[in-house]
Amino acid sequence: MSERIKVLNDLLERVEKWDETPQHAPIIIESAKPEIARLSEWESVPFTKEETALVNEITVKQRRLIESLKAGKAALAAEMRTLNKKSALVENYLYPKHTPTFVNQHL
Repeated sequence: MSERIKVLNDLLERVEKWDETPQHAPIIIESAKPEIARLSEWESVPFTKEETALVNEITVKQRRLIESLKAGKAALAAEMRTLNKKSALVENYLYPKHTPTFVNQHL
């Protein structure tokens, strides 16, 4: 087995350990950096059929990982908008920007 196939298998194994949550994705990405750095050393050498198959498998899993991160980011942004709205409501109630005006209906 060639060195590059071993590195690709290690990378695939790391990606397969992902539990499909956005919180775990950065850990997987960080742990895969050594393998990615090693693969970049062999950029000029073309892939064999076996290596191409491994790269395709890794790419599919990587796309799912990225989609999960995007979905997690969108959910977090929506949650933050909700919190900001609630905060703005409370702030406007406690500290109104305009003094309240009461209309005397008896006049």
